[in-house]
Amino acid sequence: MNNLFKEQFGLAFMEVINQKVGNTCNNIAEAHEEYVKKQSGVAFDIWKDMSIILDESPKKVHDFYHNTWSKMFCDDISPYRDTIRNYIKEYNGKSTQEAVKQVISHLKADNESLQLHYQTVYQYVNYQLMNANKQSAKAKTQKPKVIKPKEQATTKKVASPKSIKSEPIVAKEEIFNFSFQQSLQKELTSDSSCLEQKTNDNSDTQFSSCPDFCMIYADNIFSIFDCEL
Repeated sequence: MNNLFKEQFGLAFMEVINQKVGNTCNNIAEAHEEYVKKQSGVAFDIWKDMSIILDESPKKVHDFYHNTWSKMFCDDISPYRDTIRNYIKEYNGKSTQEAVKQVISHLKADNESLQLHYQTVYQYVNYQLMNANKQSAKAKTQKPKVIKPKEQATTKKVASPKSIKSEPIVAKEEIFNFSFQQSLQKELTSDSSCLEQKTNDNSDTQFSSCPDFCMIYADNIFSIFDCEL
């Protein structure tokens, strides 16, 4: 609506209010103040009477007053936004109408002269309530993160130093015994053949090879120890 309609609206408003209260208002500001004081008694008739003057529907006149025209007489809610948000936390779960009434009541308790535009407060409170409800619903639908326990590290069993050292020793002893037996068997076989040959020859020195055999036997023992150990 243009500025001309706004001007006509103000004049029509003051005319109707003066009709209701007895021609006491000299300007639209006084008319509005009077309306706020007594709107419970005159609100039912004012829109119909104004619609006749303005040639508009009562609903259109009503909506224009609440949504646009009356803002000029109200305080800006910007300085009170943080306070309103804090109040809304207490009213979460209530209807928007109930929350708005409580917010206005709290704000006016600190400042009686404060004039708040109801529709502006309503829109802001409704937005904050919707946002709070969305956050609450989102928190409920989110699945809690399941932290899996860390897999226990499997420790590999390490053989003790004692067992590690003992295994090569056992192996060497087995190799030594086997080598010793082979060498001894070889020497005994060789010397046995030698003795048998000397006996057949009826020699007086048939046991002359015994010292040689003992020396060979001893040498083999030491050579085996040197090699294996």
